[in-house]
Amino acid sequence: MFNKNILFLLFCTFNLLLVTGCGGELTQHHFQNSIDIQETPNVRILKRDSLGDPSRYTPVIRGPLAATSKKQIKIQQESVAAFSPIKITATDPQIRTPGQGKYKLPEKVEAKPQYGTIPSPDKIRLKEPISIGENPYSFMTHTKVQGLSHDNVFSFCEDESGNIWIGTFGGGLMRYDGRDIYWFNNTPWGEMPEVISLHNDKYGAMWATTGTGLFRLDGHQIFYFDAKEGGLRYESLESIQFDDNGNLWISYWEGGISKYDGQYFYHYGEEQGIKEQRGQVLQKDNEGNIWITGGEEGIYQYKDGTFSLYKVPLVTKDHPILTIGKGDTNEIWLSIYEVGVANFDGNEFRFFTTDNGFPHHEIYQIKSDGSGSVWFATWGKGLIRWDEEKFIVFGKEQGLYSELINCVYIDSNNVLWVGFTGGMARYQGDIFEHFTTQQSFDTHTTSMVRCQEGKLWITSFSGPLMSFEENSFTS
Repeated sequence: MFNKNILFLLFCTFNLLLVTGCGGELTQHHFQNSIDIQETPNVRILKRDSLGDPSRYTPVIRGPLAATSKKQIKIQQESVAAFSPIKITATDPQIRTPGQGKYKLPEKVEAKPQYGTIPSPDKIRLKEPISIGENPYSFMTHTKVQGLSHDNVFSFCEDESGNIWIGTFGGGLMRYDGRDIYWFNNTPWGEMPEVISLHNDKYGAMWATTGTGLFRLDGHQIFYFDAKEGGLRYESLESIQFDDNGNLWISYWEGGISKYDGQYFYHYGEEQGIKEQRGQVLQKDNEGNIWITGGEEGIYQYKDGTFSLYKVPLVTKDHPILTIGKGDTNEIWLSIYEVGVANFDGNEFRFFTTDNGFPHHEIYQIKSDGSGSVWFATWGKGLIRWDEEKFIVFGKEQGLYSELINCVYIDSNNVLWVGFTGGMARYQGDIFEHFTTQQSFDTHTTSMVRCQEGKLWITSFSGPLMSFEENSFTS
């Protein structure tokens, strides 16, 4: 099942799909609507009182970096205060409605997925974990020796019943009920391919994107959508997103967009007014509209059957949009490669560039925390927070262990978790709590999600699945 695109898909998925998969809904037509529930979780954990406390640092919040140094940056022959944005009023968007004018209706393809009964999974009782190292901060790890189907865990998602679904790169799909692991390594059509991301819908079904198509596990049945008869345009999926109307939106590695309404696929491309390019990012805003990156053309907003194309100044072929994030209002944020970030409220773009003081030009993840702040994960400058019209930098100087940020996760308690090269940190109030080599947590954390019972699940690049809850670690 492995193909030459998988390694690039891995990189894109780390940066563009981290912890965006769990959640969503899909119009139901011919599917079942529940996944089997197993017994009450009862997992052994190692208490943190036997590990010792994590490292604690009180960050020194310096406020805007350049502003502190009173440094003035010259931009376009004008001297401006650091972080004064470049404000550009948006031009009227180009309206592109499929089926009107020169734009054709999307290709409508009836979905005919292969389907069958899910083969009985292997049920494995997890063995006692083994200790890593001989020190008071030893953690425990579950690998193939303890019952996992594969050591390289790549994605996970919690279903409505509290089960954790685990996708691996080489060992298929697993479900963990708190005590036992169920291996779903086989399908009616052969081995389960590498699972890149997992997503659940409001009917309790679990969706798995792979390099060879899309799988849906629903009750006792499994559905496989491919590009031959299943309805997909291509089989290498880049990103998926559920909208508020229950439709599933898909972008492909080869380029182009599809919408699936539960019965038909609608394929959008150049003839429908959408520029096709690799790595197109999908993002739903707070009003339920879908935003799509369009290369040097700009960004598209899909609303009520129409694509509105907004030209984005400073975006070129060499300076594309890396990712899209949303704020607490209906604004969106754009990360532009080698430029900085931009804020767009529908009427005006505000650009914060490296030339006028923004600390870094490679932002791969943007998260709002529900309290008005927006967090930017950088590869080389730590965390940057937008807070009340100013930026605050959190790097090594402010107490952050590493400035190579892989992921940012904000849990239901509004606690910020940071995954980086060498471990992870928790930020509450004015305190960073680090879990790194000193706590035997030497891993490249790539994604995190907190389940209903309060446990934080952690994946790492080429490492085992780990979990954390208050006063305890299990890995």
